[in-house]
This record gives sequence, C-alpha cells and structure tokens, in this order.
Amino acid sequence: MTSFVLRGVTDHFQVYFRDDLGSPGQDVADHILAACETDYSFLQSVFGGLTPPGIPFQIRVFPAGSIGGASHSGCSSTSIIVDAVLGDTYRSVLLAVASEVAEVLMAAAGTGWDCSASHGEALSRVLGAILYPHDIDGDATAKLWLASNRDDWVTRNFPSDGDKTSIGCGSLFLSYLRYQCQYGWDQITQARATTLSSVYFDVGTNIKPIPRSGDAFEPFAGLIRRAYTASASFDKDAGMDNPFPLTPDILFYDPENDEIELTSVAATGDDIERIALFPAGGHTPHWWTDIVAGSFTDTVLSDLVLYDRHTGTTEIRSADGTGAFTLLYTTTLGVDIASYNDNRSRIVPGRFSRDGAYSGLVVYEPAHQRGYLLQPRGNGDFRGFGPDHLGWRSTWQRIAAGNFTRGSSLSDLLFYDLNSEVIEMYSSNGDGTFRWLCGQSEQPGASWQVIVPCNFTGGQLSDLLLYSAFTNKLEFRTTDGYGNWRTLTTYSDFPPCTDIVTLGFGLLLCYNRDAGEGRFYSVNSDGAARFITSHLGWRKTWTKIIAGHFVEWR
Repeated sequence: MTSFVLRGVTDHFQVYFRDDLGSPGQDVADHILAACETDYSFLQSVFGGLTPPGIPFQIRVFPAGSIGGASHSGCSSTSIIVDAVLGDTYRSVLLAVASEVAEVLMAAAGTGWDCSASHGEALSRVLGAILYPHDIDGDATAKLWLASNRDDWVTRNFPSDGDKTSIGCGSLFLSYLRYQCQYGWDQITQARATTLSSVYFDVGTNIKPIPRSGDAFEPFAGLIRRAYTASASFDKDAGMDNPFPLTPDILFYDPENDEIELTSVAATGDDIERIALFPAGGHTPHWWTDIVAGSFTDTVLSDLVLYDRHTGTTEIRSADGTGAFTLLYTTTLGVDIASYNDNRSRIVPGRFSRDGAYSGLVVYEPAHQRGYLLQPRGNGDFRGFGPDHLGWRSTWQRIAAGNFTRGSSLSDLLFYDLNSEVIEMYSSNGDGTFRWLCGQSEQPGASWQVIVPCNFTGGQLSDLLLYSAFTNKLEFRTTDGYGNWRTLTTYSDFPPCTDIVTLGFGLLLCYNRDAGEGRFYSVNSDGAARFITSHLGWRKTWTKIIAGHFVEWR
C-alpha cells in the first residue's frame, strides 16, 4: 500500500510526495517547497493581503498522469494534489500549484469568483501564468476561442471549469483589463465578480470611469476583430494567452508641415487606411519634440502628451474614438535647448502607481541629471508623484517602461547609455520610487538607437526589440522577471530603419525616412521576423511615429 511522505514544511505549506515516486518525487516536492512561499506572497498581495481559512496548504505529489495537472476537492479546499511532471525546472508543476492556490484565495475573497465556472478558471490560469509566463504552453486557451464563433463569455459564465473555449474568452478578457485598460490585478481580483462584465464595470466605477459604452463585451470584441479577423488565430508558437496591448492605429507627425496623420493598420500589415489628417498645432518656429501615447484620462482609448522641450509647452489631448483629438490641458514642463537632433528619451509613459489605472509619466532632464514622475488626475491634469530622482546620468540615450519584474503589475524602467554601452533595469515600487534590478554591459559597438519593450512571445513579461542604425543590427530578447534576458534572434544586416514601431499583435513597422518607405514584418515567439509588405511614397518628413488605440472599432 502506498503512502505519502512529508518532505518539508514552510510557513503556509506542507508538501508531501507519494512514497513509490522515490527520488523523483522528492525532487518535485523540493521544487515546490523552494517556490511556494514566494508565489503565495504574490498571490496574497493580488487579493489585498487576504489570508484564507484552512491553511497551511497541504500539497501532495502524485505520479505523473494521475491527476491531469492539479486539483482540489472544492474551491476553498487547501488540500491540493498535483502530478509529478518531471524534467527541467518543474515549472509546469509550480504553475499548476499556483493556479490552485489562486482558486483558494478567490473563494476566500467572497466577491463572486467561482473556480468551477469559466471566469474563475480563467483567472486562476492567468494568475498562474504571471508567475510562470512561458510554461502554460500547450494548455493555452485563447486560440481556441479565437478559432470559434467567439461567443460572449464576458456577460455570462460557462457553468464548469472544463470548457476551454469559454475559458479562452475569459483569459483574453482578463489580459485586456490588465494590459489594455491598465487596471491592476489587485483591483481586478477584488472587484464584484459574478461575471467578467461585472468586474469591468465595478473596477471602472471605483478606479477609472468606463466611457461611452454600456457593453463590456463589445469594446473588447471589436478590438479583437481589428487584430484577428474571423479566419485569423493567435497562433504564437508557445501558445500564450496574452496578445495585449493591441495598438492597431499609427499616428505620424510631420513638423515641417505641422500635420498629424492618423491611420489604421490591418493585423496582416498589408492594408493601411487613412483615418484623419489635421494640423498638429506646433508652436512655430518650434515643434513637438516628444509625443507619447498612454492612458491619461477616463477612457480605454489612447491619449496623447505632446511636448516641445525648447519652450516647455506641453499639451494633453484625448482621442474621441473617431480619429479626432480634444485638447484637455496645457501646461509647462522643463525647458531643454538641446538640438532637435538630440533624440534622447525625455518623456516615458507607464503604470508606476499601485493606485488607479492611468499611465504616469517619467520626465527626464539630462541637462540637470534629474528625473521625476507625474501622475494623471484623470481630467488631463497631472500632479507630482514621488520624490525627485537626482544624479541620473546625463548620457542615458534610451529610457523605456516595461514589465521586467516577475509577479508585478507595475511598469519598470530600462535605461541605456550609448556611450558606455550599459543597460540598467529598475523595478517600480508603486510609490514613485524604484529599486535596482540589474545592470549589464552590451557588446562593444552595439550602439542601439531603438530599444522597445514589446510582447511577441505572448507572456506577461516584456520582451525587448533592439536596433542599431549604425550597424543595421536587430535583436529580439526575452526577459525572465529577475533582471536577466536571453537573445532569441539576431539579424546582422537588417534593412535600414529610421524608426521601428510595434503594433502589439506580432507586427512591426520599420520606417525608412530616406527612402520614404514603410515595411511591415510579423514576428513569432522565437523572434523570427518575416517580411510582409512594403509601402512606398511615404513622406520623408515624419519625425515621430506613435502606435496606439485611437479609433473605436467601426
């Protein structure tokens, strides 16, 4: 007769393995013991520090194939059984355990999350994938919903946890709330959750008002239709469940003619439609030196901040969904008389506050070796957020915001010094301060002009695109959440680009100003770029190209 051997105890867990597993069972149990408290700490923070009844968790490791992953007898049960999937780092086991622990916390929250229904099962899978973003692999469900009739599983639930099509809809919608609408996971999990629709409206009412539509499903489904036609599927090699954020619109800025052109791009990259052409409102003889898109107001669409560093003039404009923008607020930021050819990052949007769902701004003043943060009030105005950051290098060429910290819902910062070829990453604390995450030297002569955090692997962490116009070298890297990265693909002789923009569904735009050409590429989860099409006759006077979600689906 088999029995279970207690392998170890932590503050919140007891981990057992079945005795007939022998040494392999011990190894699985040891990996669970090493990770369980860290994973639990993150999941507990996501649910507002909640401590469920019935702990410690009892984790029992069964032979592979006995369970079909992991299970427990009810949503609130802290007795969890898991298959002993062997090999590599046992991360699929750790993901399965984390997902079951998330279900226990859902039950303890008492807000309507039901692990035996599609919306609760979707949440448990998505939270597990945050901790183990590249290990959901073949069990991803988004592609199943995309390949189906795309029924509405937002305003209603499927009454079991076994229908992967409805779970796929739920997984996509939850990622949409987090990465498109920019709500924090803690805000999502603590919302009223009888359905995903109720989460949408509850979070929106309490955190950031929901605009225009009384329908939770249609804005989400419309954006998905723009990215993935009825015949298209999110078929990333690793099968991930998160293609967001999706930015299917491109804004082109021409300072010589003081014009902005707004276009909509098909997910295939072979169809571009001009939506609008209008005056940019630059201040002659100056013009906008920085334009960034983000969520600065009470809308799920992208807003704009336009900054002229020579005068300090700064405007906040809100997209109205039709291709037009409304001027909401004008203010003054620091004056910087550096040449217009100085293209160092000056304004960087990201989610730096643990409260709310707006994009804050990091403002960099290289002449003063200073950085500071601004946080939107929701009406177009900003307030100071956190302390001034003094002693920043004056030689940072690129500052970019991305998700580089495992388990965090906040935006972290990447700094690149072109002179010393150093990349540093800092993790956001959510209060306007940052802690050092890593620093690494690049190979001599890397000379990156473009560094873009993006999402081509479909995980919860940001990937990196790096490009040098000096060497025509393009690299794709993936990050691990601890300050490390791994190069997936390097192109040593990529066609010349003045700028590169990512559109969020594995689509890149490479703009060559000298040739007046825009080239589109698709990128798979291995970082392999495939040329799609070229558009000739583009203006040679574009200085800024910004991707965003400016137009509602029509």
